[in-house]
Amino acid sequence: MLRLVSALALTAAVARAASSSGSGSEIDDQVKAWLQNYMEDGETRLFPNDIKSVWGSTIGSSLTANWKALPVVCDGKPSVQTKSSTLTANGGCPDVYTAAGVSCTCLEGYDNATEWEFYVQPRQELSAQPLTLEFGATLGLTSLVTIVAPDDLTSIKIVGVGDDAVALNVTAEATGWDAYDTSNPSLIDVGTASALEKITLENVDLNSALDDSTDYIPLAIENLTLRYTNISQMPSTFLQGFASLEYLDLSHNKLQGTYSRITSQMCTANPCPLKSINVSNNALTQIPYRVFYLNQLNSLYLENNAIQNWTVSSDLYESIAGLTNFNMDLPTDTYSCDDGTWMAAHGINFCVLNSTTAATSSDSSSSSNSYLIYVIVAACVVVCVLIFVFIRQRRAYNRRKERDESVFDHTLSFDSHFTANTNIINDPLIIAHRIPFKDVKVANCINKGGFGLVYSGVYNRRRVAIKRIRTDLCQDMKHVEAFMKEICLISTLEHPRIVEFIGLPVA
Repeated sequence: MLRLVSALALTAAVARAASSSGSGSEIDDQVKAWLQNYMEDGETRLFPNDIKSVWGSTIGSSLTANWKALPVVCDGKPSVQTKSSTLTANGGCPDVYTAAGVSCTCLEGYDNATEWEFYVQPRQELSAQPLTLEFGATLGLTSLVTIVAPDDLTSIKIVGVGDDAVALNVTAEATGWDAYDTSNPSLIDVGTASALEKITLENVDLNSALDDSTDYIPLAIENLTLRYTNISQMPSTFLQGFASLEYLDLSHNKLQGTYSRITSQMCTANPCPLKSINVSNNALTQIPYRVFYLNQLNSLYLENNAIQNWTVSSDLYESIAGLTNFNMDLPTDTYSCDDGTWMAAHGINFCVLNSTTAATSSDSSSSSNSYLIYVIVAACVVVCVLIFVFIRQRRAYNRRKERDESVFDHTLSFDSHFTANTNIINDPLIIAHRIPFKDVKVANCINKGGFGLVYSGVYNRRRVAIKRIRTDLCQDMKHVEAFMKEICLISTLEHPRIVEFIGLPVA
């Protein structure tokens, strides 16, 4: 009963405020209901735009409510609004908002600026709100409304304040109105005449935001920085549609794999203006060779990753050497280059494999034959490492444990007269995905098929599944080559329902 009385009292207060708001006409019951529903009690929300102007270009034509009678907040400037049934409103809002228990803090210096910067942190305690805050002040928030960039705005920057990445909790412009889908809202929207070129998001948590919304940020920009944003992988649609993007900074995140959606044909039908990629301070385990398919790329930054492989093909070396700017960690003193030649580019030594290292004829050099068998042995012992969310199909564990362990430990022998087309061995996909076998911990066989066996294991503290070719098939070169081609194919696949390819362990 108390809640009902409070609601009736609030409705009456809003009605009295509406009749004296001076807006020229009285707001109707639908607008009064919106005032009660657009924010939760105790919420503090950033409104980057005058909400009425946003409705005018989006849902306004379909609203039956007399929303135009709603007064403008803070003369159209960005504002922070706090709704509370326990605090006295600060009087910074129009009367109808004040009557609904809302305090308004007007943000100064944004109305004539062509670059916006918001510094945000989680609001800790609900307290009295100031009437104004200056440009760049730290805002304690629980949520923010989608930013609709004015046409003359060129840059938007949002920085989370504090040691941990800040969750933004974006809400849609239509929040509070019934019959509108407000799920998966965009963080930033632009119009067709927008001049927005640069977006910087720093120390804000985007771990799932990019997966939940396909248009979280606009595609028609030139410069995008997502730094300290807790990203571990990019969605499969990322980069597709960025027709103007030239500079991409994904540094200081948790990226683990290369972006396999970049293909050699990507820049054939469509322009690829991307010139600079910064993925430093991540968890990459290999050089992301696919970025070299971007034909305008001139700068690549890879330092402070987990890359432990400095062996590259001659084509990849030439691509690296041709960049204007490149950096990555230096190889260790113990890194060997038995199958290639040390060559330097940008002050970094690479073990470059010559295209003639592995010959196909029987009278080729002994080093060529050694390299061929070296890769085949690696393929037969343990080939592609794939990640699973959960290891399944363990029903026959006890029955097969003893037999499978003995099979895995079996030492393979090969016919020294094998000859084959070794182009697949020298494929950049194979070279780029080689990882040290000593880093892979193999456990039990969990499944088998007509072609191979699958084991559970651990790599870099991650639970993985390890697939290897059956021992009896290792004696037939056509099966080995087919398996190697399967590796190349799997390494190019990326989809939420397809397990991630990690690498090719080499003993």
